Amino acid sequence: MSPQEPNSDRPPETPPYLPEVPEFKPSNPPPLKREAEKGGGRSIGLAASVGAAIVGPIVLGLIIGLWLDRHYHKTWISQVGLLIGIIVGFIQLYEITVKLSKDD
Repeated sequence: MSPQEPNSDRPPETPPYLPEVPEFKPSNPPPLKREAEKGGGRSIGLAASVGAAIVGPIVLGLIIGLWLDRHYHKTWISQVGLLIGIIVGFIQLYEITVKLSKDD
């Protein structure tokens, strides 16, 4: 079989079917979200900020404490770093709750 002869075993290729895309018209904007749907994002953001405010300082204090333990060959510095992280985390939690109580 030479390169110019078509392969008779395969069917001819057809382009894939593509649906028509509706044209966007500025006179017909997409519908706006309802007010009830907008409130859901705020609660997710609040939960994420509270979680980060508590976990972040605790983990950071522990990591810094462990690094200082290895650097100075002590065993108690990581416990102090963890305690400081816990205290800072709860202070941030308190500040968030005060801020939210003022918003209501």
